[in-house]
Amino acid sequence: MAGSSVHGDRPAGSQTDFTTVTELLARPRLAHLYTELLKRDEWTATRSLSETSVFSQSTVYDDLHSLRQTALVEVREEGRERHYRAEPFKVGIITAGEPQLTTIIPTIIAVIGQQVADDDISQFVEEYGVERLINVVAYVKPYIDGRMTERLAARELDLPTIVGTTILIALEDTVREMREIDPFFDDLRDATEDDGRQPSQEIQFDDNTRVVFEPEDTDESE
Repeated sequence: MAGSSVHGDRPAGSQTDFTTVTELLARPRLAHLYTELLKRDEWTATRSLSETSVFSQSTVYDDLHSLRQTALVEVREEGRERHYRAEPFKVGIITAGEPQLTTIIPTIIAVIGQQVADDDISQFVEEYGVERLINVVAYVKPYIDGRMTERLAARELDLPTIVGTTILIALEDTVREMREIDPFFDDLRDATEDDGRQPSQEIQFDDNTRVVFEPEDTDESE
């Protein structure tokens, strides 16, 4: 994801490395490990971390080495032990040709990392790309809150219904979990709040028909 503009924020007040964030977006394995670290506050042993991972201890060690070079993982030496701690962050990216600001937070990184654990997500990215996956997350939030149906989300995402339904379900648990972990979760884009619009309402008319009621445009000049 190439950005023409970027700004960052971390609780500790240090500048988030934009290159690091884009690397996490491009490398699902690193994104997965970052998320595992963030979930568990602090780790002291590579072996214990690998036991919760889908990768071998040597792979986890190599990825930890990569993350140690970034601003997103802090390492504290205590005797012969190393304590690893992931820091949450918020980075806004405006991609080339896109006027809309995309906010990247740990929830987005967790979704990217799920490619290594969920075939439905990895296949979606293979076919539609990472940017489309990030866009789907904006629909997962209202979906899990019961404010948007699978069918409506798929239609607004311009995806086949089966594809839209599958990816929403695949991401649901991850987004629910990150809601309790990610301090920036409230900054996650919500598709029903884009441009201040109200969500469409969809009802089942009969066994074969769904009816969608779009909110009417109001003319403030009247």
